[in-house]
Amino acid sequence: MKLIFIDIDGTITNSKGLIPYLSLKYINLLKKENFKIVLTSANCYFVVKTLQKYLGLADYLIAENGGVIEMEDKYTILANKEYALKAATILKKEFPILKENWTSNIRLSDYVFSRPDENVIQKIKRYVNENQELNVKIYDTKFSLQIIDKNVDKGVAAKFLLNKLGFSFENTYAIGDSEVDIPIFKAVNTSYALKNSPSEVKSSATFVTSKSYYRGFIEAIRKIINK
Repeated sequence: MKLIFIDIDGTITNSKGLIPYLSLKYINLLKKENFKIVLTSANCYFVVKTLQKYLGLADYLIAENGGVIEMEDKYTILANKEYALKAATILKKEFPILKENWTSNIRLSDYVFSRPDENVIQKIKRYVNENQELNVKIYDTKFSLQIIDKNVDKGVAAKFLLNKLGFSFENTYAIGDSEVDIPIFKAVNTSYALKNSPSEVKSSATFVTSKSYYRGFIEAIRKIINK
């Protein structure tokens, strides 16, 4: 039995954020090859759960960048949302340009802003790094700006899940495309960064695909199952 952590946005989607049929086909092919699938996203739990319910994509879930995991239809919250809410209030005052993301009010463990421009992102990251008492980390998911408990990320959630399931490290894989995937790349044996990933993500992965978005995902799957 093998376990694979699969990011959603920018990984199994096309450049417009849509999931093509081919992504679903190759996820089902993984299942036929005796893989357990973990949908692993920074998106909110309810969005990820809906994908699982209606598309039958996964055996387990990691949502909100590790803040929430689900096993056997029961979810566990790993991150303290109070830290994120307090930090968000402060950041709104310091950076009035920030706008709340539409999923913020339905999230269980974190807080997200709609993604500002790159210069603003870097200023906010510096501010958070200089104010460690906020007890949060900030991530650019490429789709939003996420604030989460500094003790939680996708890697922490992956290790928690692996421990609960008793999976061997040697049989673990991950595929992703953004900085939120770096911790999970470090938590598994073999990782694939897609061509559309930032340079720091590529340097953290075992392999980098020659194609972007879902085509890169398919390329990675073909290599993993040798087909």
